[in-house]
Amino acid sequence: MMRSLLNVFLALFLFTAIVSPVVHADSETDALYVSIGQALSAVNDNDRSTLGTTLNTLEKQIDRLPASAEQKVIQHRLTEVQKQTALPEIRQRLTELSTAVRTLEETDQPKTDPAAKKRLTELFGWTKQLRQATTMSERQQLQSELLQAWTDRETVVRETSIGHYGQVEMGLSAIRIALARENFDQSELNAALDQFDASIRSFLQGDTVQAAEQTGLSELTALLKQTDQQLAAGNVPAAQKTLTAFIERWPSGEGRSGPGAVLYIRRSNRKCRCCCHV
Repeated sequence: MMRSLLNVFLALFLFTAIVSPVVHADSETDALYVSIGQALSAVNDNDRSTLGTTLNTLEKQIDRLPASAEQKVIQHRLTEVQKQTALPEIRQRLTELSTAVRTLEETDQPKTDPAAKKRLTELFGWTKQLRQATTMSERQQLQSELLQAWTDRETVVRETSIGHYGQVEMGLSAIRIALARENFDQSELNAALDQFDASIRSFLQGDTVQAAEQTGLSELTALLKQTDQQLAAGNVPAAQKTLTAFIERWPSGEGRSGPGAVLYIRRSNRKCRCCCHV
């Protein structure tokens, strides 16, 4: 029972971990992130055939990017990937390619949007409706709308305060956990919504929040594996603590490894279970 619920949460969390960082991006970078993730997965599976096909797809996608200094860097990074024969080196170059795509994405998006913070206050409308919803179908629909609304507005938070960005994502994770339970608890959902709202208000008020320690792809993968091992051993409290560390750290890891790396984590840990039982 518990592990079934944990699997549901992992699927929900990692799916949105993939989607939320890239929804606001142009379709060109969307496609690049997906292909980089597929290439990383092929490296992990030692599947050179799929890797070669994916790299060919990446080359075509990069050729379609508008000409710019960032596009030239991305092309260079791909060339470096193609030169490698050892899988560990290919993995490293793919991570560097993902970082170059992230740079292009950040360059294309203004970091200061006069209306961005005002738009964040609109999120409170969805959390208010979630508190008032009376059916699970209504709650699920509102959750979907909240997630979409957040991804449309997240850039200003992520680019201004990675600490707040991590807090907001923690709140969203708590909301997903509450709505994934077989036995729904309104008080648990309300607490999760309060956590999300408090994170947004803290950002709007200009509070200082220390970001979690910088974490790379290998560390994030190790945390998921550690969680699975702790659950297999029946040590639920330890697993909860490790999973919390993963959720707190992945936003900082995203900036170093890119959303494609998060996709790699998901594909390389299909059997990993996360704990949301309290």
